[in-house]
Amino acid sequence: MGRFSVMAHSARAGVGRRLACVFLCVFLLSACDNTNERIEGARGDPQPSPTARDSLVIGLVGTLSGPLSWRGEDAFEGADVGVAVLNRSRAEDEPDFELVSLDDEGDPDRAVELVEQLSESPRTKGIIYAGPPGALPAAEDALAGAGIPALLCYGDLYGARKLTPHVFQTSPSYLWQSRVLARYIDRDRGYETVGIIAEDSADGRTAITTLRAESERAGLRLRRPVVYDPAEPDIGGALDALRDGRVETVVLHGAPDIVAEIAAALPAAGYGYTSSDDARIATAPRKLRRKRQSSNYWRPHVLAFDLAISEATDEDLPAGMVATDTYARGA
Repeated sequence: MGRFSVMAHSARAGVGRRLACVFLCVFLLSACDNTNERIEGARGDPQPSPTARDSLVIGLVGTLSGPLSWRGEDAFEGADVGVAVLNRSRAEDEPDFELVSLDDEGDPDRAVELVEQLSESPRTKGIIYAGPPGALPAAEDALAGAGIPALLCYGDLYGARKLTPHVFQTSPSYLWQSRVLARYIDRDRGYETVGIIAEDSADGRTAITTLRAESERAGLRLRRPVVYDPAEPDIGGALDALRDGRVETVVLHGAPDIVAEIAAALPAAGYGYTSSDDARIATAPRKLRRKRQSSNYWRPHVLAFDLAISEATDEDLPAGMVATDTYARGA
């Protein structure tokens, strides 16, 4: 990883932030290891309760089952290795840390209950959170009462202005990502028209809001955003709506498998990206612009937010696709 940052509520920018950084450096650097070597001490399977009476607990609340299980599984893989590495630095007379992993099943209410449950134990020293992002602030009172941090792995509470004093965010904010995307579209590619396909969720709305603001700042034209139901995405309808707008670049937001499905649907429908010149419509020379605008022509450049490129889906993504960041191991 070339960059590491933790976003925190201003009220907890001191000791709590340093505590979060200490563990997160171990967690994230370990998760970026691209070898298949088994780390000594890593369990390899989620454990719902501690196995030793005197161990200290690092809790993991994440979606470990259902269609969004990639979220909890990826977080568990990194956290499992991170706790094993963390224990290597413990003195012989110090108790080890144990990772206790609880499945929220993608249910926001259950996720909050599990965070509260872990917070009630004096053995719990911190919680890694890979569940529904918008639910985590509701557990602030429990976290504050226990005096422990919760570390958000995916989603953007910072950009939505919903971070609380005991919640820390490790994922890059859509504020930053949208700024990078807008600069790339404007300064590097020289396009003028932008479209976005985002999931219908709190995170999706934050992605749309921040991209709209940064597009306006860069002088770009963002067409009407297209949203989809992550449970039953209408990919064909979403692409038709953006094709009608003849946007030169499409920004994708969502889970890795859905982003890969949308990206793969473009060339399958005859709209595959080939080059920046072929993507141009509004910025094409006058005669060519008129010809493309009056026809069914569309070859948009595909860009995406941070979750687009993952180890599980990178082979399904089209050539030329650009993402703001990646959690793919070894990338």
